[in-house]
Amino acid sequence: LALPPTIELSVGVTYTPEQFAVSGVAWTLSRVELMEQTPYGFKALLPGTLTLTAQLHDQTAVCFVHITQFVSSISFVSTKDTMTVGETFLPTVSCLPLTAENRRVAWHSSDPQVASVNEIGLITAHTSGKTIITATTTDGSELSAQMPLTVTAQ
Repeated sequence: LALPPTIELSVGVTYTPEQFAVSGVAWTLSRVELMEQTPYGFKALLPGTLTLTAQLHDQTAVCFVHITQFVSSISFVSTKDTMTVGETFLPTVSCLPLTAENRRVAWHSSDPQVASVNEIGLITAHTSGKTIITATTTDGSELSAQMPLTVTAQ
């Protein structure tokens, strides 16, 4: 009877141990609100940490399970479609669900000479033209939202 010492799952994922279908194995979850047993394995329900224990006769195996929640959607909450040279603007984005462990984003401008964006999202308009400001999740979900921007002369 063997389980890995630890596993990392995200909410919604089902983990099926090799011995799952073995007759007589008794499975125990330390926190049933975080994970449930299904006919196919153990489904992660909520973020958190728990132990999964398998017991067969005098053999016991324990696995520590860490469940994370990835961002499932990202969108701009405040935007601007036009700025003038010299103007600054700090847009906001929404990353859902709120239970996601890492809701930080990385910022990018498709043309930093027209308008640059720093690590906190502050946009600075430099010269007339068009660019696209992109906010991308950093949690591994690889989601992004875009804000087209036109910069005009003062």
